[in-house]
Amino acid sequence: MNPTLIKKPPRTESERILQHREHEKEYMKRHKTVCVTLSKEKDSDILAWLETKENKSDAVRQALRASLRREGTSWREFHINEIAARKKRQEEEC
Repeated sequence: MNPTLIKKPPRTESERILQHREHEKEYMKRHKTVCVTLSKEKDSDILAWLETKENKSDAVRQALRASLRREGTSWREFHINEIAARKKRQEEEC
């Protein structure tokens, strides 16, 4: 095993912060963050459902995939349809 690949534990607070920032950068390279705003009034059912879930991200992913399967839509088809709709909107604006 290559000893240069072994991460040493941080000795100082500044080393710990730097290691944490490096870890965050690597995490963000592999993931995409999506933020959704829900209304307490209009979306109270969704908020109540989410409160029952320990892992909210996983619950939302599973619900979205299940919905797409029920509709018979693959992610690829969904993406293609979204691109076509966006292009149509842009053409209508011109």
